[in-house]
Amino acid sequence: MIYTIVNPLYLYYCARAHDLTASVVTGQRGITREGIHRLRVTIKKIKAVFKLLEYLNPKFDSKLYLNQIKPLFVASGKVRDLDIALSL
Repeated sequence: MIYTIVNPLYLYYCARAHDLTASVVTGQRGITREGIHRLRVTIKKIKAVFKLLEYLNPKFDSKLYLNQIKPLFVASGKVRDLDIALSL
């Protein structure tokens, strides 16, 4: 039963990891409002996958993995906050 859940979840995670990589590469060429938004949404989706894995397997430590992308999420949040403040 768990295999039938994990395989689609793995494929979903792989797609989100690809989206994250694409967002970072695109951001290196230039930061846009939409790019920051996509990056943050992708990180939130990855976080949801890890939380689900942690629920399915309590031995899985999502923080171990999420701490690796947390600085990127925090930094992009600061950029987003500044962008919003400048647009007011």
